[in-house]
Amino acid sequence: MKKVTKTEEINEVPKKILITLKNGQNIATKWFEDNETEFISSEMTAKENQEYELILRQKHIDKSEVENWRIIKKRSAENIYVTKHGYKRLRERNGWNKKTADRMLIKIYNDGIDLKEISNTCKEWAMEVGRQHSDSDVYKIYGDKVYVFKYTTLITTLFIPANIIKKIKKG
Repeated sequence: MKKVTKTEEINEVPKKILITLKNGQNIATKWFEDNETEFISSEMTAKENQEYELILRQKHIDKSEVENWRIIKKRSAENIYVTKHGYKRLRERNGWNKKTADRMLIKIYNDGIDLKEISNTCKEWAMEVGRQHSDSDVYKIYGDKVYVFKYTTLITTLFIPANIIKKIKKG
C-alpha cells in the first residue's frame, strides 16, 4: 500500500479559493485542478497562489482589503450512507425506495448545488437551514429539495420554498 502524503491528499480533488474581504463580501474563484506537489509557502501551492492573485487583479482588490482566504476542496463520494430518519424522509418526500435512493444520492452529492454557490439573495434562507442543522456540514440542492449531509451521511431532506427556487434558477 502506497503511503499518501499531505501534499497528495490536498491535490486529489478540484478546489477553489474563497476570499473574505474586511467589508464582509465573499469572492470565490472557479473550480481548478492543482497538480502541484510542492508549496511555495507553508500555506499555498504555486497554482493556488496564481488563482488568488488573478482574482485580486480581476476584481481590483488590494491585499490590505482581504480579511482572510481559504481553500475549498470539492468533495466526491462513491458511498453515501443514510440514517433511518434520512431514508424515512426520502420515502416521504421523494417516493424513493432504497435502491433508487442509493443511486440518486451519489448523483446528488457529486452534482448537486452547494449552498455556498447560490446567490446572495438566497443566503438568508440558507443561513436559516444551517442554524436548524448546525452539526451538518454539507448541504446540496437538487431539484426542489435540499439534502443535508454530515460528511457522506444523509441526515434529512427538506423542501425549498418556491420563492427561493425561483431565485436559485435565476442565478
